[in-house]
Amino acid sequence: MTPEPATDLRTESLVPFALVLGTDGSAAASDRARTFLATVDGAATPPASRSDLPLTWNTRLIATLSVLANLGMLVALVIAGLSLAVSTAASILERRRTFAMLRLTGAPMSLLRGIVIREAVVPLVTAVLVSAVLGYGVAVLVVSTVDDTRSVHWPDSSYLLTLGVGAALAVGSVLVACILLRQHRTVTLTRFE
Repeated sequence: MTPEPATDLRTESLVPFALVLGTDGSAAASDRARTFLATVDGAATPPASRSDLPLTWNTRLIATLSVLANLGMLVALVIAGLSLAVSTAASILERRRTFAMLRLTGAPMSLLRGIVIREAVVPLVTAVLVSAVLGYGVAVLVVSTVDDTRSVHWPDSSYLLTLGVGAALAVGSVLVACILLRQHRTVTLTRFE
């Protein structure tokens, strides 16, 4: 049984869903096909060959994973900053008598604030830098082990921006904890002892 051709077909009202061009597979033929398809009106997506589809999917996957990694890094830095602020506040409260004695001997408040900030921020910055370098090294090892055709490049500006914002939030939380140093009540109590 032979299929019969459609009668009374009105092609002018049809909108093409996809255009498919056959080539011999050479790079020149693929470029000519892409150029032709780019000139066709109504193309919703740029022309792509079968070899382009996995690259497009991989690019989207990598972009999604990059956003998730930056979000995870920001959350981890905020949590670290909050725990650092609590630790700094506890340290200040524990040493309030020592700080009061230093204030009685004439130590300026900026010196005490500098001591607290250095002992809280220096370990934080060191840990962040070491973690960033180790993370990059692990990424290089994992990517080169899983797929030899891929390579790891230096992080983009969004990574550095996320790292900077997280570190600034952590340093800000330490500065907020330094408000406890301004309590002069401990100075007067120490003086009367």
